[in-house]
Amino acid sequence: MDTVDVLLEQHAGLRRRLAELETMLGPGGDAGWDDCSDCDMDRFQSAFKDFLADLRSHEAAETRALGRVLEAPGPERREKRAAYAKSHEALDHLVKLLGVEATVDHGRHVYSIRHIVARVRDELESHLAHEEREIFPLLRREPKGLGRPAA
Repeated sequence: MDTVDVLLEQHAGLRRRLAELETMLGPGGDAGWDDCSDCDMDRFQSAFKDFLADLRSHEAAETRALGRVLEAPGPERREKRAAYAKSHEALDHLVKLLGVEATVDHGRHVYSIRHIVARVRDELESHLAHEEREIFPLLRREPKGLGRPAA
């Protein structure tokens, strides 16, 4: 399996984990602040920690795999580096916000967590799609052995 295939497999896993988090929160509704008082936040927090561990592991593998590709000289690479860094920063801030909110919530105000999870999903999907569309083709052109994530 080549580097891009490994990273694509990790992307699919991140998407699945985030979908599991959304499922735990239940569907949104018009009930307002008391829309999901039976949400098991201990279970949610555990699943969130698993998602976060997968995300951090993927980011580390990605940094190893994409580092040389993104650091290559040229204006195109500079633009891709900037977009990649900006996306990482936005995603990191949202994930931190979700972690704080999930820690202080006890299942009573799930509407706010649901909103943050939706924002994380949108940002994660944008980030992953950008990598798949813009950066992975560069990685596929790299000579074998460069940018390979550690097993």
